[in-house]
Amino acid sequence: MRRIDPVDPLELAAYVDDQLDVSRRIEIEHWLSLHPETAAQVMSDLRMRDELRLALAGDEVSPKPATTDMARRLEGRLQRGQVFRRVRPLAAASFLLAAGWVAHAQLAGTSLAHASSSVPDYVTAAVEAHHITALRAGMHSQPGITDYDPAELLAETAIRMPSLPGGWRVTDVQVYPSDFGPSVELAVETEELGSVSVFAARPGQFVVMHPSTRHVDDTTTAYWQFGDIAYALVANAPPGAVARSADTLFNSLY
Repeated sequence: MRRIDPVDPLELAAYVDDQLDVSRRIEIEHWLSLHPETAAQVMSDLRMRDELRLALAGDEVSPKPATTDMARRLEGRLQRGQVFRRVRPLAAASFLLAAGWVAHAQLAGTSLAHASSSVPDYVTAAVEAHHITALRAGMHSQPGITDYDPAELLAETAIRMPSLPGGWRVTDVQVYPSDFGPSVELAVETEELGSVSVFAARPGQFVVMHPSTRHVDDTTTAYWQFGDIAYALVANAPPGAVARSADTLFNSLY
């Protein structure tokens, strides 16, 4: 019998939302055939997803009561599921994004494009991580991890972080789950930009993309990709200063 890699809750969410390549979908379907209880839950979620998408297809102004009820039931199911007991808060947020949570945007009175499609998913995750780090910084029971070892991170996560400019001081290091393996976030104090986050994750494709700078939520975020690793610099600083620092980080990867 061939070996099947373990399937985690985030991959099941990606399976429900058609986010996986064909080979991995086949492996997950084989795994589900050996776990009938989980398979039944996944089939129920697939049905509810399709019903929700069908209902939302005609809701250009506001959702119908039946659509609202369906979205709330799906949201309640996600919140009660084991995934929210097994992963960190950021992973839960990533789960909702990976599941194609279009209903949440519709119920909030905004379009999907404005909610999440205007920037890559890893940028949204980077901004979420930035906010979580700011929350941690204000908690005495959650001290920052300042022992930053780029070589160890590379060995354990296969993510190479950019070289930080002189004077940048790491105040916290966190490893989060993501759709394509672990992601890494550095909280850094800088003289020009103030408190920033440097985030890295795998988006699932191989490209080289120079930094772009956007306003995302209440931040100025620059993002780029180097090979199979995508990066984001999240700050509350003028766009020009953030763009210059992002170029420096990008060039350090060569």
